[in-house]
Amino acid sequence: MHGNDWEKQVRLQFAAECGFLHRAAAGKLYRDYDDTLGMLVKMTTNPNHRTTR
Repeated sequence: MHGNDWEKQVRLQFAAECGFLHRAAAGKLYRDYDDTLGMLVKMTTNPNHRTTR
């Protein structure tokens, strides 16, 4: 994971802990971001494999 990637997730956590963002919303954003990063890593490591949903 690139440095900027984890930094965004830390900022989401910080915003939730400080009350700037509801915990449920921060949790969903965190999970969605994590899922997106996972897809990008898979695409990068296997660029010849194409799938559609």
